[in-house]
Amino acid sequence: MYGFGWRKRIGCISPSVMEMISFDFYRFAPDGVGFVGVTEQTNSWSPEDIDKTLKGSLENAAYLGDRGCDFIVHTGAAHVASKGPGYDVGYLAEMTKRAGAPATTSVRSALNAFKRMGMKRIAIASPWPEKIVTWVADYMRAEGIEVAHVGFAGVDFKVLHTLQPIQVYQFAMGVANAAHDIDGLYMPGPQAPAAMTVPFIERDIHKPVIASTPADFWAAFHALGIRDHIEGHGRLLASLAQD
Repeated sequence: MYGFGWRKRIGCISPSVMEMISFDFYRFAPDGVGFVGVTEQTNSWSPEDIDKTLKGSLENAAYLGDRGCDFIVHTGAAHVASKGPGYDVGYLAEMTKRAGAPATTSVRSALNAFKRMGMKRIAIASPWPEKIVTWVADYMRAEGIEVAHVGFAGVDFKVLHTLQPIQVYQFAMGVANAAHDIDGLYMPGPQAPAAMTVPFIERDIHKPVIASTPADFWAAFHALGIRDHIEGHGRLLASLAQD
């Protein structure tokens, strides 16, 4: 009998609550890979909250490193993207230094996932308000990704978890169908139930779908040498076993 996280321990820093993140992680994580989470308890998209959250996340990276985490995931794509193109490079360097462990941000996870899946031209479907999605879209464009179409549902920050998977699926399908000649779909925003819709959207649009939580933990698994067969949760996670 083995104890918790006997293979690897992955630390997760979320700006807000992480009910969906931890739920999704344990739907697809291989046996022996543990989740160690902390939250910054942010309640808005205000500049003050974003600055407080980003600062606190660096402190929490050190905390998670001290607790023996092997890799750190920062899930605040919009928070990082709000600071403008290239911000995550220095931020990741500082996070890694403080944690004493490798790390990723959601924007970097997504960019690496696009490369993995051969996605150069994408559509973005997110439940966030337009301004928030625009931060992320602009960040991707600055990294050389062509964003053909952006869809935003404008859901209030505090009620993202109340969306039903069928609502997320229908919204994402509408965005994908409105775009032309895309290589795949990007669904930022881990607080909504997006991860569980990925295999169904991929089935229906015949293209890869990158959602926040699968991409973030794919990045962690890949960096840690975890190559288990993960089926039924989308092409990206399934690709681990192909390395």
